[in-house]
Amino acid sequence: MVKGPTVDITAEGESAELSYETSSSFGFGIGGGLLINQKIIINLNYLDLGEPELSGEITASGQNEKLDSYDQPVSLLLISVGFVF
Repeated sequence: MVKGPTVDITAEGESAELSYETSSSFGFGIGGGLLINQKIIINLNYLDLGEPELSGEITASGQNEKLDSYDQPVSLLLISVGFVF
């Protein structure tokens, strides 16, 4: 697991500190594009980056509590348009 940054939280005079870890997971990507009239390029890419596991701990008023671990699905759909000069 990879340790992420620690986040300090303050609200209504109370403060807490959140720290978390994440793991890596297998991912893949697929994409394609079109060239229209030799001047306009349109690309579409899909990335599925798996479900890395997240776990964390929160500290407030001197007490620590572990947060439940969970898998966070990550996917992206990227659309780009370009012009040829």
